[in-house]
Amino acid sequence: MLGIIQRASANFKNTATPAGWSPQDDVPSGFSAHQSRLAVPLSTLGSFAFRSTGSYSRGTLVFERAADGHSAAGAGFGGPPGYDAAHADDKPRKEGMVDVAVEVRTNSDGLRGDCRLETIEGHERAGLSLTTPSSTSVTRIGASLSYHITVTLPSTFTSLDTLSVETTGFRVILAPSLSSVDITSLVISTTDAPIILSSTRCGTASLKNQNLLDPNKHALKNFDDLVQGSLSAQGRIDIQCENGPVSGAYTTPGALVVATTNFSVKGEFKGATVRISTQNAEVSGRFDARRDIVVVTQHGKVEGVFRAPAGCEVKGQYVGVKGEFDVGSHLRLLTSVFRIDATIRLLSPASSTTSPAGAAPVTRTLSNATSSTAADLPPTFEDALASSSASGAALGVVTVQAETTDAGVELVFPEAVPSDCALRATARSSGGSRVAVTHARGWEGRFSASTTITHTASLSSLANASSPIHYDTQKRSEVAGFVGSGAGAGAGDGRNRTHVESDGPVEIVLL
Repeated sequence: MLGIIQRASANFKNTATPAGWSPQDDVPSGFSAHQSRLAVPLSTLGSFAFRSTGSYSRGTLVFERAADGHSAAGAGFGGPPGYDAAHADDKPRKEGMVDVAVEVRTNSDGLRGDCRLETIEGHERAGLSLTTPSSTSVTRIGASLSYHITVTLPSTFTSLDTLSVETTGFRVILAPSLSSVDITSLVISTTDAPIILSSTRCGTASLKNQNLLDPNKHALKNFDDLVQGSLSAQGRIDIQCENGPVSGAYTTPGALVVATTNFSVKGEFKGATVRISTQNAEVSGRFDARRDIVVVTQHGKVEGVFRAPAGCEVKGQYVGVKGEFDVGSHLRLLTSVFRIDATIRLLSPASSTTSPAGAAPVTRTLSNATSSTAADLPPTFEDALASSSASGAALGVVTVQAETTDAGVELVFPEAVPSDCALRATARSSGGSRVAVTHARGWEGRFSASTTITHTASLSSLANASSPIHYDTQKRSEVAGFVGSGAGAGAGDGRNRTHVESDGPVEIVLL
């Protein structure tokens, strides 16, 4: 028993980082390296899958495409299988051999002998299956091994039906050369190591990853972003992570969903609808939706540029909000304890020419957002306006609501309200914090501002303001009235309305 413990102690000192090495790195002392090569036949209409199981499933998995003009190294392993000539899809079929280069590094030959890496071959499907022992025995205390597997598609491949990975402990890398391959369905699930994308293209994408705590619950096993890089899809992108950051650039005409916990979401996100959620971390970057955006977090901050013709919502607790918002229907910024600083521009419903006047009502719904065809995308704000115009609606009403507690609110509208919009703005806070709303020159509409008797409510404007100001109420803690002649649509009738409320100083500013 003493000998086993001594060998285990020596092995612990030589443990390699599970997913952090490449074949170009030197082999650590006490480890040995073993290389092998495999090949599997595949069609561009087929699916390639990697599956691994067991307690020793770990390493790096790289997908790439062979350089143009060169076949994959495994092309000499035999001819392609006899696929049926007809296929339901009209996509062109190309067949070839997928080359698989494998290197395993270990400090226990016995452990390596208990692992099996096998190829999977079948009609329109191919892949790899890695099986490792499911538990750690006393004789394997301190034993370690990890894989570096490179999967190379033939240079003739420009498309692939499905690429799927279901594993634990594997870093998954989609190399830049794979960006020339259109993947209809991309499905990747791993743990404790990053998923790295390089201008990857696909129809739909489902990416799952999580950091697992070490046995002593002291630290995470992986410190890289769980999903990172760039991805362009024709349909839905769904990224689900736990205990790790998400970063990069993600674009789709369908729905885009990103969720993680305890770490940040940063990057550029574009979709028909955009849903971002995390906990105890920040959300930052550029967010551009054809329809709407929803961001949810706690104990962090939200910062960036947001464009959502049909609406944008930021909801959280103990979250600072700072950004530029271009909205065409509604904007809701709801938080507590921290400040809200927002620069807001209103999108005119008349800016679109996608639907002629008198068009039939738009009936598309959010559930269609995953489709790649334009006819099935959710309606834009301009589509909805065209529909409402056909039924006699005159204006697009834009509601802006900003609320926090124990912190200030600053809303700035740097541009005039479009003539075919009506703005309804509300800003609230508490705890003695200042709340202010600033309108661009030329704003007309009704206003009200109220606070406690110990603070001041005010409306201030430049001396050369173009519109007269009329007060219904004007005292230290409350002001109300309207800006304009009283005969215009934007003034006395209250087309535009701004309300500011706090138990600290409140102010409405007219530039």
